[in-house]
Amino acid sequence: MEAVYLKKTFSVALPVILTQLTTTITGFIGMAFLATLGHTVLAASALLYSIQTMILVIGASPLFSLSILVSRAFGGSEKHEIGIILKQSWILTLLIVLIIFVLYSSISFILHAFGQLPQLVAIIKPYFNIARWGVPAALMNISCSQFLLGIGKQKLVAMLSVLRTLFLIVTGYIFVLGHFGVMHYGVAGWGVAFTITAWLMLFIILSIFYWQHDFKKFQIFSMDMRGGLRHLNNLFKFGWPIMFQTGSELFSFGFVTLMVGWLGAVALASMQVVTQFLMIMVIPAYGFSMSASVLVGYSLGAKNYTQARIFGYINFILCTLLITFFAIVINVFPTQLAHIFLQPAEPNYQQILALVKTIFTIVAFSQIFDSIRNSLTGALRGLLDMRFPMIVSFIAIWVLRVPISYYLAFKLHMGVIGIAYGAVIGMFVGSIIIFWRWYQKTKNIHLIHIPASKQ
Repeated sequence: MEAVYLKKTFSVALPVILTQLTTTITGFIGMAFLATLGHTVLAASALLYSIQTMILVIGASPLFSLSILVSRAFGGSEKHEIGIILKQSWILTLLIVLIIFVLYSSISFILHAFGQLPQLVAIIKPYFNIARWGVPAALMNISCSQFLLGIGKQKLVAMLSVLRTLFLIVTGYIFVLGHFGVMHYGVAGWGVAFTITAWLMLFIILSIFYWQHDFKKFQIFSMDMRGGLRHLNNLFKFGWPIMFQTGSELFSFGFVTLMVGWLGAVALASMQVVTQFLMIMVIPAYGFSMSASVLVGYSLGAKNYTQARIFGYINFILCTLLITFFAIVINVFPTQLAHIFLQPAEPNYQQILALVKTIFTIVAFSQIFDSIRNSLTGALRGLLDMRFPMIVSFIAIWVLRVPISYYLAFKLHMGVIGIAYGAVIGMFVGSIIIFWRWYQKTKNIHLIHIPASKQ
């Protein structure tokens, strides 16, 4: 592997990883603010974050195709097309906003329909009533960030993410807890902080687009929409498989957690400890997946087929090595890591710790296989191969992982250990199929017909 490929890969992946880390940190600090309001509010906040994450991530996922389409146009030096792609992505963004706005406005009805406790619904409803007004700006920010990733402005995306985190923490501190003469708004205050931060960041991003010379060539603020809604059609065409895959994986996570809950408090506690580390391990996997999408897409746009193949393999190798390192760490220091969340004086401590150690070992393998699947899924998306990874994800999770986990846990009475083994089997099969697909698609990559963006 040449150093130039490694440097380019890290230059894309690391800012994306930093962006995800800041998002995770923001959520953690937000939970800490709300935790000061009492245990009932903390319980409601856990529900709030899970619902918001599901709605926003699934809703915004079609926009992830934007960075791929922009990177291909950028690699092909089609600067005039890039601004049009961005502007047409804003149309798609507004359509998504309408759906999310309705969901946020109906959140009380939805939660009651799913049997959630009325007191918890009453606590989080004010948040969604306020946060819905920040959704348009939040999704526009995601669209703009995907555009920036596509044109190689990863560092700017990371800087904006850090700035967003700082704004959200400061405004959250003011409105949630009531400081600097501002009234105490509680959970609703986090909605105020979200909305203010979203619109402030959108103003900053659009100001950068307007004033910075680097963005003049894209004619972002012109009324030029040559080609009609062709790019909007492409965004939806390549975006809906990403949305389906993202939604499928999020729903499976919730269902597996539900299965663990059927096994009792000890099983749920042990899996919750492991899950905290899984959430950290998926961050670099996302970074290298996005890096592979952008760099492969850029190389295809430039018709540099050998480079596209190399970038795909480099991201796959680096991602797998990093996740393997994390897997070794959690198995070398399982007790020390578990003690971050467990106290020896707690009931069932020894039983929970024993389960955590075993699950750590099993999960290490599933995450290694999943890193292969995620990184090469990103590379395939760079080839505009969206539907095959979507189908493989569905098979690996819903046809293999969930049924096998259920059978091992409840029919063979293996409990939470059986659920962990189900993940290994599903991810192993998924990684093998995705690797085979990447190999087949790229062994004669110069023969692949990739439609030009002008068509």
